Amino acid sequence: MTPTGATTAIALDDAQSSEVTLGADGAVTGTVGGLMHLTIEQRAEGGCGALYLTQGFSQFPLALELGGAVGAGGLGDLQLVAKPAVVTVWECLQRGDPALPCSNSVFLVPLPLMLSADLRTSVVFGP
Repeated sequence: MTPTGATTAIALDDAQSSEVTLGADGAVTGTVGGLMHLTIEQRAEGGCGALYLTQGFSQFPLALELGGAVGAGGLGDLQLVAKPAVVTVWECLQRGDPALPCSNSVFLVPLPLMLSADLRTSVVFGP
């Protein structure tokens, strides 16, 4: 298994459209455009006892299919789960600072990854 680094995250992507439906029963469904910031950690020679190698990050858009329900706190307490899906991510194999992007696209390789996410969010109205 290849673990993701501590800086791996998914954020909303303003460049993509998102559509979420709130049902009368409090059910929430939809597709949200996300932007994944990915760092992968791999072991140096020596296997499990070896240190992790640091590598640059890659960043790419993806779509998340969400489902869930309004929590006890109303719209201020939405609990959503991204439907598990196999997505192709782009892993940077170039050693470097994980705070910097992969500096050479030759070192970006496709990697299939099972992705699921639990989200807790809220809806705010007004300024």
